[in-house]
Amino acid sequence: RIVTMEEIPGDSFRQEGVVKAMTSHGGAQQRGLYKDEDLDNTWRPKLIASSNEAPRYTDRSGALTRRLVVVMCPSELKDSELDLYLFDKMKPEVAGFAYACIHRATACLQAGGEYPMSDEMIAKVKEIEVRGDSLKSYVEDYCAVGQQYRIEVRKIYLGYRNYCEESGNMPVSREKFIAGIKDRYILVKLIDDPQKGER
Repeated sequence: RIVTMEEIPGDSFRQEGVVKAMTSHGGAQQRGLYKDEDLDNTWRPKLIASSNEAPRYTDRSGALTRRLVVVMCPSELKDSELDLYLFDKMKPEVAGFAYACIHRATACLQAGGEYPMSDEMIAKVKEIEVRGDSLKSYVEDYCAVGQQYRIEVRKIYLGYRNYCEESGNMPVSREKFIAGIKDRYILVKLIDDPQKGER
């Protein structure tokens, strides 16, 4: 089954655990009327969501981002250009559209199950992931990531706090900052010896 949602706010993705469950093979608990609380309280369908704004979320591990396929629809029509009978006009094409979808889905499954995305789509997902989190946007804009680079944790955290102050974001604590770096950037190894610095 597939569920569609329209005009959801960008902050809906802040509850990352629920979104991950609703976009994977897991389930999100819900209370339904006249449903058995033990057997019928799990969400199973997949989601297609539309919004007027990009989703905002933290996703320190990147697990949520891997579940997203972002399709931008930049075209906009004026009210005078809207065709109120467009759906009726497209009904004769439903069979052909369904065939094309099944054909593409079959090819996707044969290729390993990953939805094919263009370079532009991949770049947009990356942008959404980075801009939704002050930690990742700071690293993206001001840091070079790699095992060959070294900097003391206190210096990079101070830079992050200054970045948040200038951009109007609320900084996370030093502990959460370090944990976020470790979770998201696996090539980074933090060393506690201040004499050696931190990578």
